[in-house]
Amino acid sequence: MIHIRDILTVDRTIPIATVNSKKKALELIADTFAMSVPRLNAHNIFDGLVERERLGSTSIGHGVAIPHCRLEETEQALGCFILLKEGIDFDAEDHLRVDLLFSLLVPMDAHEEHLELLATIARAFRQENYRRNLYQASTSLELYERLISE
Repeated sequence: MIHIRDILTVDRTIPIATVNSKKKALELIADTFAMSVPRLNAHNIFDGLVERERLGSTSIGHGVAIPHCRLEETEQALGCFILLKEGIDFDAEDHLRVDLLFSLLVPMDAHEEHLELLATIARAFRQENYRRNLYQASTSLELYERLISE
């Protein structure tokens, strides 16, 4: 079984970010991945995330979204987490604004791993105590440690 700690790093864990739209959130995610992993291209990541969102919102309810895409440039699954200062409209079915964004990049051919990771992340974020605990973190390290305690 794959765990959040296997795909997330402290430098891809951002507390208290401010964006005012879904587009800006996806740009921040793409930039965060590209800064952390130099071989990745922020433009390609952004395009992949936007393309996936066009198929339907990746919001899973409770203020949580899991923007994700497959990417040619990566050989392993990678995670990025952003806690927004204020929620944004993410076309969620429950109509709640999203302020918890766990993004996922997976290799093009990693079908089972992709589904397993999405299920793992969704399971963790469906727990109210887990979500509530994240809001108490004030630094990237503290937020990271709370995220990997799933």
